[in-house]
Amino acid sequence: MVHSERGWRVSSEQNQPAHRPRINDYATILAVILSVVAIAVSLLEVSAMRAQQRASVWPYLSVSESFFQNRFSLTIENKGVDPALVKTVDWRVDGVPVNDLDRLILETVGEDLAFSYETYQVASADNDVLAVGEELTIFAVPVEPGTMAFLSAVRPRTSLEACYCSIHGDCWRVELRGGAAEPTQACD
Repeated sequence: MVHSERGWRVSSEQNQPAHRPRINDYATILAVILSVVAIAVSLLEVSAMRAQQRASVWPYLSVSESFFQNRFSLTIENKGVDPALVKTVDWRVDGVPVNDLDRLILETVGEDLAFSYETYQVASADNDVLAVGEELTIFAVPVEPGTMAFLSAVRPRTSLEACYCSIHGDCWRVELRGGAAEPTQACD
């Protein structure tokens, strides 16, 4: 109750209608909605830019085997658009890592057809960097009776797997006869 000059009167607050939204209230709500939409659009744009940046530095290793000019080779090549940080290349026969190639040759073809390290070329790509278009031969031999006997026996049982990363730390695994590179969390 409010006291006035004319006496007591009842407060009119109870009799007033509920607060009516004003144009400023609508403008405030609209401004908040537009701000949220602008933030969402900005986040989507940043995400798209990151994806584009990662794609622009994407290395792509190809693992292959070939017979060319009387020579057989196992190679890896960077067919991507940026350097490949090769972490590991595993060459296996029957699932067992090839650590002693001379012994594998001797066990496979015997002493009569065995050939020495002077005949074959072997390289390691572990912890190496392959530039765009660069190719690295992991294993190569000339085509001759001893090497052909070895290849005939070992080639169907051979696997070669490379694990590599981009400069951003995205990693992939690719296999001989395995098709496309598959993303992986990290290289072992």
